[in-house]
Amino acid sequence: MPRFLSGLRTYGTVTHAAEAAGIGRRTAYDRREKVQAFADLWDDAQLGATEDLELSVFQKAKDGWQQEVYFQGEQCGTRTMFAPQLATFMLSSRKPEMYNRPSHDALAVAAAQQQDSHEVQFFPDPDAAKKAAESKGDD
Repeated sequence: MPRFLSGLRTYGTVTHAAEAAGIGRRTAYDRREKVQAFADLWDDAQLGATEDLELSVFQKAKDGWQQEVYFQGEQCGTRTMFAPQLATFMLSSRKPEMYNRPSHDALAVAAAQQQDSHEVQFFPDPDAAKKAAESKGDD
């Protein structure tokens, strides 16, 4: 089953690993259930695939990637592409206390709900939400 484990590390899915090894998925799962050493190697292969993916996502978030640019069907250059959502995802998963903070909009809705109001107002500006909450207390 070394080809299966290698495929699992490379592709990250049981289906693709089984295809690469020329075995059925059920065969792999049966062996996993019966042989603890194989199950341990399986877990290691999946962890390795996940770490490879993390590295790829991190590099793309940090450095971007090159994309070919075409004009009239001919490549005329390249440009560096970035995906800010990758950086956001990485930061929020690694430092949730810093990057998973509620937005100002969510705080405004929560403040309105906290006033025992049956009407929830949306305040895109946090200062407007604060003023509305203060004026509600004056009633």
